[in-house]
Amino acid sequence: MPERYAEADPIRRVPTNVPTYCVHSAKDERVPFGQSVRYIRAARQAGDDISLIAARGNHTDCITVGHIDFELVVHGLEELASMAHGTRVGTHRRAPIHLRDRPASWRCRAVC
Repeated sequence: MPERYAEADPIRRVPTNVPTYCVHSAKDERVPFGQSVRYIRAARQAGDDISLIAARGNHTDCITVGHIDFELVVHGLEELASMAHGTRVGTHRRAPIHLRDRPASWRCRAVC
């Protein structure tokens, strides 16, 4: 049912007009990294404020508590929340966050 896949395609939803972080790893064994790159390109061209957070683990590491990729997600959520309240935690807008540049203050604080 190709129409269902087309309907679920996030590229068809841009612009979202919502600041967005995409967390993805080039080592993801299930979803090609290029898929996120294409989405981000389309979203930026449509005027969205979107960034790619470059993870390093496999597909599920970003939801594995304690993994460095999970910390990237937590930081992204904290930064988006701070933007909603008129303050910014960091300056990672429109640029990838690489693990080597990760602030020492990034820690897992909550699990939802």
